[in-house]
Amino acid sequence: MGSVIDDLRDYVSDLTAQVESALVNAKLDVETLRRFTLNELYIAPYDYRALSLFVPKASADDEVDFVSGLLEGGPRWTRNLRHLAEELKVTYRPELVSPEAVGYTHFLTWLGINGNLGDLAVFVGVNFRSFCVNTSRLANLAEDLGVRSASFLRCKGVNDERERLIDAIAERYANDLSMYRHVARQAQYYELAFWRHVAGLR
Repeated sequence: MGSVIDDLRDYVSDLTAQVESALVNAKLDVETLRRFTLNELYIAPYDYRALSLFVPKASADDEVDFVSGLLEGGPRWTRNLRHLAEELKVTYRPELVSPEAVGYTHFLTWLGINGNLGDLAVFVGVNFRSFCVNTSRLANLAEDLGVRSASFLRCKGVNDERERLIDAIAERYANDLSMYRHVARQAQYYELAFWRHVAGLR
């Protein structure tokens, strides 16, 4: 029998397959990168705020380490996005953001208010690999187009140490698997909506 996270990955494998193939047959060009960048400029600071809501909920040392690790990369990611936007000549204005593309960060904020550390572990454990698969594809696209500021999009996913942390925290709070299934499915649903918009499919 696998871990709780493995079981949840199986539970949303249909959505995950759609997410990770969203860019495969799409027409990818500089507008793809611009759509990604514009919407991420909205998402990134709100994700950071949403993740900070988990700080007072982190009671065990490994929970503090987990949340701190997620927060640590936020400012760097935002700076890199701004450099990419400058190179791509993307001007951020909230009214240009796609409502479908940014539902992900709204759900994460809801989770920050209503969820626990186990819910966050599920969210990251199920979702982060899919995000990395597609941002790495965008990094390859950027390289082909001669865009210089996109190397930060290359992503390896969750390393073994972080995977063990995610598993331990998810197991600790696994008293309501229906909520875990809700978190896993919503995370991948909104992730798919984001990448379909980036691919120009909505």
